[in-house]
Amino acid sequence: MKWDVQKIKDIKQKEFGNFIEIDFSYNAQLYVLRINESDGTFIPAFAFHQGFDICNFCEGAGVYCSVLSKKRNEIFQHVVQENNIRFYWLYKEVKIQ
Repeated sequence: MKWDVQKIKDIKQKEFGNFIEIDFSYNAQLYVLRINESDGTFIPAFAFHQGFDICNFCEGAGVYCSVLSKKRNEIFQHVVQENNIRFYWLYKEVKIQ
């Protein structure tokens, strides 16, 4: 499947202790982008599958998505522009790896 960041939809954010998860869908499949926090700096860590058997990108059935994890910075930069979470990220320090 050809990747197009513009096809990301249904973006939602959940906060936990020292990490944040950003849920999103792509072609009706659900994914989560994990953002770790350390000393006030946020780092996009990895992406994982949520609620389906075979991923259209990595063709894996496990939790971790190797293909989207490599695109985590591109995904992060796109999803934080979404209106419902943009203000949260406006003044946060983010480290892109």
